[in-house]
Amino acid sequence: MSRRYRYLPVGWFWYLGTLMPVIGLIQVGYHAMADRYAYVPLVGIFVIISWGVSDIFSRLFARRILLILLAATVVSVSVIVSWQQVQYWQNSMTIFQHALNVTKNNYQAHQGVGNILFSRGNIDGAIAHYMEALRFKPDHAEVRNNLGMALMYRGKFEEAMNQYLEALRIKPNQAKVYNNMGVLLAKQEKMESAIAYFREAVRIDPDFAGAKGNLQVALQVQENSTRLQAR
Repeated sequence: MSRRYRYLPVGWFWYLGTLMPVIGLIQVGYHAMADRYAYVPLVGIFVIISWGVSDIFSRLFARRILLILLAATVVSVSVIVSWQQVQYWQNSMTIFQHALNVTKNNYQAHQGVGNILFSRGNIDGAIAHYMEALRFKPDHAEVRNNLGMALMYRGKFEEAMNQYLEALRIKPNQAKVYNNMGVLLAKQEKMESAIAYFREAVRIDPDFAGAKGNLQVALQVQENSTRLQAR
């Protein structure tokens, strides 16, 4: 290959050389959907495109004017497309909603919308999205746990407990689920059972400050109740 076309192997080997370490031949997690790993490798492709276009236009008449027109067109289209994409990235809700609009059976987007609605106090909306997420992925332990919390806030204690139990069946030894079960039982004034679940949460995760605090409060409530009954 002549010196004139050296940009072809340079760009191609840059692409391959920087992509191979992160290509993930054995996929872990969501690597297959993570486009960030292509940012640096794509520099090589852009090198080929840039030098290639320049090389092609060097043979044409009035190449300077054509290059200016091409560059202006590319920049204009890029600005418009970027502006459209930025609208979807205003906040977490807009990006998750866009994901729901352009994909099917997207349990992650339903989970994301459900979490946002839950944080905003829209419990019924959150429950609807959690249920939809579980329709596509019934074995999602985290969604089960989140749905349990939403149902608990709605006072549907039995349904909430069922979701917590299912979350533990799918993925045992989750401290946050045991903690939530303790909170649910404490709301029902079943303090002895609540204490047992709080202790289990702390046993699994000794650094779980929330569970420790709940356990302390539950023990204090139990002690006060015992004192009142003794009078």
